[in-house]
Amino acid sequence: NDGTPNPETCLPICRPDQLAEVKEANDIAGYVTETASKETGLAVGTPVIVGTDDSGAEAISSGVVSTGDFMIQLGSTAFI
Repeated sequence: NDGTPNPETCLPICRPDQLAEVKEANDIAGYVTETASKETGLAVGTPVIVGTDDSGAEAISSGVVSTGDFMIQLGSTAFI
């Protein structure tokens, strides 16, 4: 699968052209604008990455970055 939305899967909810482009978590989504800079204090032009979900971020922050690395996460759901 190349990440292209399947029209049949989307049909009950939306059209494929209404979905955001699939990107990697560390891809640049855009840059801090003048308005966002005033609201956040971040410098204009600062790259903003796509990001990831909380479990993905937790895995990276605990050192799970290579094949064979693992973590055990216990919370409202358990992941191994």
